[in-house]
Amino acid sequence: MILKTVVTTVIIFASMSSGINNTTYDENLVNNNRIPGPVVINNEGPGIFVSLEMDDYEKWALEFKTELGYKPNQECPSVGSCHIDEDRWLNHFPTLNEYVDEYFLPEDRAWALKVAFCESSADPKDKFSEAVNHKSGATGWFQHLPKFWIERSYRAGYVGFAINHPKANVGVASWLFYEYGGSSHWNSSKSCWQ
Repeated sequence: MILKTVVTTVIIFASMSSGINNTTYDENLVNNNRIPGPVVINNEGPGIFVSLEMDDYEKWALEFKTELGYKPNQECPSVGSCHIDEDRWLNHFPTLNEYVDEYFLPEDRAWALKVAFCESSADPKDKFSEAVNHKSGATGWFQHLPKFWIERSYRAGYVGFAINHPKANVGVASWLFYEYGGSSHWNSSKSCWQ
């Protein structure tokens, strides 16, 4: 009798809880520009549970490695390693100029390069930027602020990318420029790029 009661209780609970999901829970969450955990950005988005799927950075890195001839499922050799040669990997990255050409319209490219120079002393031939403002934490060619990075990178389509990642740094700058306020994000250096 006790076993029958336990089984019945489990079945009833399982049928009742099947209607509870991320969507139900997410409707009540608001980001408020705080560091996300189990939150929704603008009441849409990643949900309350950690996704075990690859994020955009991992997908990008895998595509990049495939272009270089890396086979992710290959067995490692008994001598050497499965890793790509570091110089070959680093030389494969596009330059700032190439990223700007990809993410900005032709009429805005000179402006974008000028902003990157004014914000971080960027050179169009640079492949990376280690520029960090020690007071604000602003990072990279376009000096994105850490307190906004998670939300903005998510909304711009760069989930999982670090703030100093070249592609994401330019991609999020492009999104900010075209979709979220124009050049106003770089007003602090306006006297330089105007």
